[in-house]
Amino acid sequence: MSIIRTHHVPAITRCRAFTLLETLLAVTILSVLMGLVAVLWGQARTWTEDSVKEQNAMYITRILHTMRTQWRDRRATDQDRSALDATGMTPDEVRFVTATPILFPDWPLVRAVYRVEYDPDRGTLSDPRYRLVYSETRLPGGQPDPLGSLDAAGMQMTQSIVLLEDCSVLHWERFGPLRADQSRRSRDAENEESSRRSEDMRRGDSSGRDAWEWRIFAEQFEDRIPAVRLVGQHGKERFACVLVAAPLR
Repeated sequence: MSIIRTHHVPAITRCRAFTLLETLLAVTILSVLMGLVAVLWGQARTWTEDSVKEQNAMYITRILHTMRTQWRDRRATDQDRSALDATGMTPDEVRFVTATPILFPDWPLVRAVYRVEYDPDRGTLSDPRYRLVYSETRLPGGQPDPLGSLDAAGMQMTQSIVLLEDCSVLHWERFGPLRADQSRRSRDAENEESSRRSEDMRRGDSSGRDAWEWRIFAEQFEDRIPAVRLVGQHGKERFACVLVAAPLR
């Protein structure tokens, strides 16, 4: 007796296609999801930008606070009569001796220098960028300057760090009037304007080239500079830090 084996062949049926209503519903859901993702992405980007701005503002605030703290703790070296004598101010930098070190925290007396430099890694000739460089030098035994770059143990006497970079605006300004000879040349060239300005000064309204105001260092000052300020802009954050060297009398 022979056994006949049979094989079941599954029937091939056509899958049911989406109806028009189902297609429209799927497209609508997909559009809603894409819109939701776009909103969430934009919100996350806004949060990130706000966080970066806040961190940038806090960082700049800490730098300026540290600068003021060091400035308030200025000292004199053995060759200086006062802390003011140990202070130097130029168009590019401000240097002073302080008992509040940053890079050498265990050292009692250091010379701090805040210097504005052109940032060669960023910006162009038409749109330059600047950076703030801080350097600190140990002053052994109250001497005005170390004798070499290394101490007896072979350790560095000076260290530097870039505090700010990619600044669209960064410069030092000094407070005071113009130098006397510059003011005289201006008055000789503009007699009428000078007469009006003198009359204003007699009335108590000080303005113009004889006024005590913030000026760039190119406008020279014949006496001690009573105060300087650092003016800058990092991103959209604008800032300024005033350092008073000597009170006005």
